[in-house]
Amino acid sequence: MVRSQYGLTASLPWFERGLSINADDIPLLEEYAVTLGELGRNRDMLMQARKILALNSKNGRAYYMQAVIAARAGDYGLAQRILSVAGSAINETPGAMLVSAVAEYELGNFNKSADILDRLSAMQPGNMQVRRLLARAKLRAGSNLDALDIIQPLLSSGAPDSYDALIAARAFELEGDRQKAAEGLSASSLPVIRGTKPLPQQMSVTAAADGAQRNPGDARYVIPYIRALLLQGNVGQAMAQAKGLQARNPGVADSHILVGDVAAAAGDYRAASVNYDRARQIEFSENVMLRLVDSYRRIGKAKEANEALAAFMYFNPNNLSAQRLTAYLFIDDARWADALPLLLQLRARVGYNDSILNVNIARVYSGLNRHDEAVFNAGAAYKIDPANPLVTLIYGQVLLKSGRRPKAALELFEKADALIPGNSEVATGLKAAKAAYKKAG
Repeated sequence: MVRSQYGLTASLPWFERGLSINADDIPLLEEYAVTLGELGRNRDMLMQARKILALNSKNGRAYYMQAVIAARAGDYGLAQRILSVAGSAINETPGAMLVSAVAEYELGNFNKSADILDRLSAMQPGNMQVRRLLARAKLRAGSNLDALDIIQPLLSSGAPDSYDALIAARAFELEGDRQKAAEGLSASSLPVIRGTKPLPQQMSVTAAADGAQRNPGDARYVIPYIRALLLQGNVGQAMAQAKGLQARNPGVADSHILVGDVAAAAGDYRAASVNYDRARQIEFSENVMLRLVDSYRRIGKAKEANEALAAFMYFNPNNLSAQRLTAYLFIDDARWADALPLLLQLRARVGYNDSILNVNIARVYSGLNRHDEAVFNAGAAYKIDPANPLVTLIYGQVLLKSGRRPKAALELFEKADALIPGNSEVATGLKAAKAAYKKAG
């Protein structure tokens, strides 16, 4: 309960107190180990997993933990070998399936990865991260049109991630549609915090309404009806259904999130923030944190947004979304020295192939007047994604500020202007780059 409401770190003393009473309680050891793993304390999780296996050599969950550690260390072959002895009871759980899919992908077995993710997506149709991974695997397997079919619902939901647009762009590019590819690359260039909107509902409003009327207290039937109503633009009726579900389930965080999401869809972020805060009192999860921070910032409550984010970070210091969001907010406030360690820690965890992460590290180094490092990181981002307008723009800005290679800076601004014509920031930089080139010439 403490882990759900306050976070991972807050729960550790309770686990440790329980283990001081009974050090061999396997369910308690499992939950303690998982919590340590989520905090990034891999060695401590491994120690607990080994203790569990010493007590029960067939404990599949302990094998799964070891597979997670192997995958995090980049040893995907070992992760698969460990999972092979974990047993079917564990290997058919969503967590193990995800680890297996990622391992197969990293080993170059894209079709195998896609097969696993296909099954996982069927089990969790509302899981957008699984859908993104599936689209990516299909794309690498050469099934470009399948990748587009999978990612299209996210694009049409009105709340696509920049990565969604990038996957679609690559698929269009491979299919020879350069115009749509260029549109997707432009849309993927600016990472922003987006509001949450429902995925397109597969059933009709009439069918969804029938299910909700026969099962008014069952979220499995009411939520599809709410989604269908929202996609039809019937916000009032969607809110009535959401509030009815909330009244029947006041102790369930998701019921308050649902009302908040409907309010956000209607543009009432003040009401959304109130309901997200109610959810927070029950379960302060990543989903709640992201929604709460977004809604607070939209209504001008920057202090409350920062406090909510800081509180989540305190108890969940290893959460990737919170680290990334905190770093980007530091960048917005020109707090370069605060942003840098977070961004470098993120890159150490997710790898060096994220062009947006690399280019933001370049922005921070440039803000600190560490020009060599700024140019190096911007150049690395550009090598990864030379068609990305944001990467091109920031590379030009970094070079311009460094006072080096004025011709290259000018060419980058000209390219950015061609990629996103009419952009005021590009126009300002282009004018400055022309002046710098003329002065150097």
